[in-house]
Amino acid sequence: MQKEEIKIIEEKLSLLLNQPLCYVNRAANMLDLGFGENITIERTIGRDKNGKLIKGVKEISKYILHADCFFRFTLEDQVILAKQDIFYPNAEIGYREDFDWEDFDCNAKGVTRFEEQVKDFFSPDEINDYVVKSIKANKFGDITIIFTNGAILEIINENSLDEEVWRFFGADENEPHFVVRGYGIEINECLKSAKG
Repeated sequence: MQKEEIKIIEEKLSLLLNQPLCYVNRAANMLDLGFGENITIERTIGRDKNGKLIKGVKEISKYILHADCFFRFTLEDQVILAKQDIFYPNAEIGYREDFDWEDFDCNAKGVTRFEEQVKDFFSPDEINDYVVKSIKANKFGDITIIFTNGAILEIINENSLDEEVWRFFGADENEPHFVVRGYGIEINECLKSAKG
């Protein structure tokens, strides 16, 4: 990436400065983070049988960051959450005598080390300590977010192809998504064009 693209990434993500982390979640193997206060919005939730858009009310974070790449949260000298945690069973399941990797489904909710670590380090009582202090990007599209409690989130581009690495967007579905791909950045307006 060019210096101009790094600057654009940091400017776009500057919206996160001083915003609290609201939730840590996953959709399959993609990291899903919410920042800022939760707001209630009217949002397109699907289409009826005639193809007409259906609107619904949903509570959503002001800003959302999706990472479909390697990520790592650290706190002090410890990795507290990382991409690999998605693919390993939680302690309750993994230590059972009858545990079988063949039967383990990491896509099932609540069975992985990821959910276990989120519960331990991002509980409702602790998540308030995660407020964005600074953000840095580099020439590969990697980003580092430092929180006021000393935690660090690293999102690392592990892609040499023209594939999506991470995406940043706000609660307003009319606003385009900011997408970093293996080759650079793009403004994704697919949601705007899907309206009808």
